[in-house]
Amino acid sequence: MFKRLFTACLSGVLCISACGQVAPTASLPPPDISFTHQYQISVGDHPTSVFSQDLDLDGDRDLVATNDGEGVGHTISVLLNAGQGGIFDSTIITVGEEPIAVVAADWDSDGDPDLSVANHESDDISILANNGSGGFSGSALVSLPQNSYPFMMATGDFDLDGDLDIGFANYASNGAVTVLSNTGGGAFEVSNSIKTGGNPYSIAKGDFDNDGDLDLVAAAHAAGQVSILLNDGRGNFELSSTTQVGDEPWSLVAGDFDGDNDLDLAAANEGSNNISVLANKGDGSFTLIQTVNVGEEPYSVAAGDFDEDGDLDLAAANEASHTVSILTNQGLGNFAETLVVEVGEEPWSVIVDDFDQDRDLDLAVANSDSDNISILLNNLRP
Repeated sequence: MFKRLFTACLSGVLCISACGQVAPTASLPPPDISFTHQYQISVGDHPTSVFSQDLDLDGDRDLVATNDGEGVGHTISVLLNAGQGGIFDSTIITVGEEPIAVVAADWDSDGDPDLSVANHESDDISILANNGSGGFSGSALVSLPQNSYPFMMATGDFDLDGDLDIGFANYASNGAVTVLSNTGGGAFEVSNSIKTGGNPYSIAKGDFDNDGDLDLVAAAHAAGQVSILLNDGRGNFELSSTTQVGDEPWSLVAGDFDGDNDLDLAAANEGSNNISVLANKGDGSFTLIQTVNVGEEPYSVAAGDFDEDGDLDLAAANEASHTVSILTNQGLGNFAETLVVEVGEEPWSVIVDDFDQDRDLDLAVANSDSDNISILLNNLRP
């Protein structure tokens, strides 16, 4: 299993405030929000990621998970939502070897979301077309150079030609981010590959320099930094700058955390058991403003306004603690861990969406060692 190749530093760290002072992590105040661990949904062997989308176009949010284990592995699980947060009709689809990540988007421009799956052991990307009702078939493979090890993905119209492209991190000895350009009808070709170093695990997209096109950022796991890749407006990316974060960053999320109308970043650092918050200077360069302790080995971080106070909060999946940490935004991008929720064993991925259609944000968590997805329903609205 790929996970066994990694070790993590479990040393504690201090919390750094936005003004640069260092202070011990505060005790947890009473939470403003709460989540109910509603149920767990069985999937395949060792689910590594989960993604939400309305796959069958019925108005509610469905799920798809990647399974990279030795049992019912080398597959994805498609889980269609029955409404009110109830997931049903699980379908297993075989893809490449050890799928690590999945995204849904309308690759062929026919009005329904298709799937893209990164298979890190077979060095390829599976493209699956949607039949319009959440069924997937006709898997095409985009082959990559040997030992690319594709990991997490992001999608957007990077070259501004009207269709959706794919960017992904390659965990390889030379470390790079690769962009696949959509050539029409859901066919893809490699358009460029940008060296980042540090064995990137994940990427995030956004217009970080406010010039009207989508840029990319990568979590350089081995280097303990975030790499900023700016777009020239034609889908060509260049490494612009790097910012140090914690040890072994695994996951990234972008959002306007400090309310100044540009996109900031949060990085989950599995080696130092914390979340780094980076403020955008307005030009696509970043400053580390806070480090917040969470559980052991945070693998994934996601953002959403869980308490509906107008700013973005964070959720982190702590693989070794078997928990999810909720970090409430206290204003201006200053976060505090206010709630810890137990989930399944070794959670690798957490995502945010409204699964029960009550207009508040819930969570779904892929638990790699218990082979299931946890649904955490937000109690903001009974």
